[in-house]
This record gives sequence, C-alpha cells and structure tokens, in this order.
Amino acid sequence: MSLTPAAAVPCPRETMTTSSVDYIIQHYVFPCQLTVFTFVAYKTIQKIANEQTRVVARHSFFLLIAIDFLILATMLPQSLFSFEFFYSSESLRRLFHYSKIVINSSANYFSAVEIFLTLTICAECYVKARQLTRIEKIFKGQLYGLLLLGIFGISLMITFYHFFIYELKTGYQCDGTKLLSRVAASEDYFSMSSVKIFNTNQAICSIIVPGVLVLVLVRKIVQFIKEGKMPLKEVEDSECQQFFSSTDCEVAYKRELLVYFPLIAISFVLSHSVSFIPFLIDLFPSLRGPAFVDIISITNNMLLWGKLVTLYAIFKSCHLLGASGLVAEF
Repeated sequence: MSLTPAAAVPCPRETMTTSSVDYIIQHYVFPCQLTVFTFVAYKTIQKIANEQTRVVARHSFFLLIAIDFLILATMLPQSLFSFEFFYSSESLRRLFHYSKIVINSSANYFSAVEIFLTLTICAECYVKARQLTRIEKIFKGQLYGLLLLGIFGISLMITFYHFFIYELKTGYQCDGTKLLSRVAASEDYFSMSSVKIFNTNQAICSIIVPGVLVLVLVRKIVQFIKEGKMPLKEVEDSECQQFFSSTDCEVAYKRELLVYFPLIAISFVLSHSVSFIPFLIDLFPSLRGPAFVDIISITNNMLLWGKLVTLYAIFKSCHLLGASGLVAEF
C-alpha cells in the first residue's frame, strides 16, 4: 500500500473573508457601494467642473471626492478576495497578506483626512453664510494651502501609530509547508497600554470633537436660514431666477437647504458614532466575543454608507448655497 506524500495533498483555498457575514458584505454589498459612489462622483464632478456652476467650497469638495475614492480603494482588496479568481491564486494571496498592514493603516489615515475635510467644508459654508470677510481669506490662496497641509499633518499625527502596531507572522498549511503571513499585534514599538492611549486620542480628536463641531456649525447655518438672515441676493444669473421669481426661488432653495444641511450632520455623526464601537472593544478587551469579527465588518460597512450619504448631502448643500445666490462669494 503506497502512501501519498503529505506535500502532495492539496490545501483547500477558500475565500479570505473573516466570516459568513463579512463574505456577504464584501461579495455583494461593497460592489453596490462602489457602484453608487462611482455614479455620485461622476455626476457631481460633471456638475461642479463647469465654472459657470455656483458651488461653495468647490476645491475642498473635489479633494473630498478624491479622499473618499482612496478610502474605497483601501477596502477594495478585501472585497476582491471574496471572489474565486483572486483567492484561488497563491501569488495574489501573498500579495494581499503582505500589503494588509499598509492598506489598513492607510484606510485609518484617509478616514481622518475625510473627517477634517468635511468639517472644513461645513466651516466654509458657515463663514460665507455669515459673510465673515476676514475669516473667508483662510479658504483662498496660500492660507488655504496651509490649511490643507494642516489637515494632512494632523491626520497623520493622530493615525501614524497604525503603521507600527502590527506585524506579519507565519503559520503552516495543511501539507506542512509555510502558510501565508498573518497580521498580529506587535509590541516592538509600542506597548498595548500605549496603543490604548493612541486609540483614545484618535477617537476624541477624529470622531468626538469633529462630530460636535459639525453639529454646532450645521445648527448655526440652519438657524440663519430659518430666521431669514440669509436673504436671496440679487444675482442676475442665479440658476433659479432665470425661470422663477426671486420669492419663489428663495422659498424653494431654503426648503431644500433645510433638508440637506441637517442630513450632513445626521449621517456624519451617526456613521462615525458607530465606528466608535471598535475603539471601545480595543479599550476594553473583555467586550471582545465570538461576534467581534461580524461587528467590525458591519460597523465598517455602515461607516462607508454614511460617507456616501454625507458626500451627496455636502454636494447638494454647497450647490444650493451657490446656485441660490444666498452666498455671493465662492
């Protein structure tokens, strides 16, 4: 009776998702999100790329679309490896594993940038609605460039540790040969207690504080609109006034603004509040249970839906502010 060498026994190659819930999200939900983002991004870029279109915070919005694209790009590999063509290839599996730390860390960085950009856009809408001429200079020329550098720099300061707290480790396949590297926590650079401090700092600086500020700014803008402190200006080429009277335009625009500005705050705060759950689990390991991987998958997906809704709501708000003539400077 001949025995087949262990090395000849093929190892099963299965999807690289973490659970059945994660598989559904990566295989079915994420492609839908990617399609929705592509459609929304195409339509909004097509609209605001036209110099005749009045849009508040035009440059910041272009940058926000680019950052959201990069966030989706960091999530794409996990989705691709739910498809057989990718997870059945040994070389592609290795490439994915060896790049996972950089991908995940970059996702955290881009998310922080996206949060501060959203806050910046809300601040610009508020400043221009209040006609704070001196402060408006921050959003133009060299000062605006310095503002963006500050956003990228602060985001890096808050999230840099993600690039150093993990390491690649090696396991073994069913035939005894070396398995692909896996990601595990590392204490080479930071202790676990230090990581908890960094996590708490990130949660406060990139979730709690921006969330509160967005709520305050949106509330102020909505209050100005309701109290009639943002009257429609006499703009001859206002998109609405080309077809309707000034009074009808003012009512229509303000009605829509009172929908989309609150939507920015609601989607932004709710989605990022959900993303706070993984931070809590890191801070209190006793909360980690068998459903941990499913919770992470679901919260990440909800966060992504929130980003898409926020992006569209920001576009509508910025466009309505400009097109209505409620804001004269762009």
